[in-house]
Amino acid sequence: MIDHIVSRRGGEVYATVEFIPDEKIDFFFRGRLLRNDFPAELLALVAEYEGIVEDMVFSLVDEVEERIYAYDLGLREMGVGVFNLSIGTHGEISFFTKYPTGSGFKDRYPG
Repeated sequence: MIDHIVSRRGGEVYATVEFIPDEKIDFFFRGRLLRNDFPAELLALVAEYEGIVEDMVFSLVDEVEERIYAYDLGLREMGVGVFNLSIGTHGEISFFTKYPTGSGFKDRYPG
């Protein structure tokens, strides 16, 4: 499917993506960017978040997550949020449409 990642707060269109649901992980999607207009600040935050998770410095995760979720990203056509966004160097993208927690999935970032 094809949809647009937007700021649900301000209405800006940040990307056009083609994606499919993961067969094994609920609410998880993988795909590729067809158009990338993400602000440089947001791209830097996503890269910083991925680095923090890879390095397992979890004490820093909340601060970066809050700054990412301030953009209130969502899929325009599906009408759902975008969480745990990951953007690869070759245009690959993955995300959840519900916020994953240890006690299940949430419709909104709990912060």
